[in-house]
Amino acid sequence: MWPFRSRPAPLQALSLIPPEVVRRWGRLPGASIAGSLPAGQSDPALFQPNPAFAALLRQVIRDTGPDDPGLRAAAAAQGTGWVYVIDLRTPQGPQGQVPFTDIIAGFEVAEGRILPEGFWANPNHSAYSAQGLTRLDPYFQAALIAALEV
Repeated sequence: MWPFRSRPAPLQALSLIPPEVVRRWGRLPGASIAGSLPAGQSDPALFQPNPAFAALLRQVIRDTGPDDPGLRAAAAAQGTGWVYVIDLRTPQGPQGQVPFTDIIAGFEVAEGRILPEGFWANPNHSAYSAQGLTRLDPYFQAALIAALEV
């Protein structure tokens, strides 16, 4: 009798990388995959995050955030405290009430300037929620793509 081997359930990979970029690269790098869901499913409880993507996203924000014109302007206007990188999928938009889980990261601000050493990554942010896959502003989207092209 042949041994029974079950096939793994098909998965769908979720990525923030636009299809035209993937075509240009000719592949989808592993770190660009935010995570996976069973094929045909959309329940956030079934989402399996990719730790390599989460680490890359944190690194990209940590490295490029202090130079982001939007964050710099927010820091200058605020003076002291924190500025945050908000997931644009958040239901009320980044200027509305933002659930804690839609805050990707933050930087401490002093005298209107971002303190790079004051970086904080939200451990409760998930790349996939009931509102869908993470959406980055164009600055961080471009920085993420550039980091993967290296």
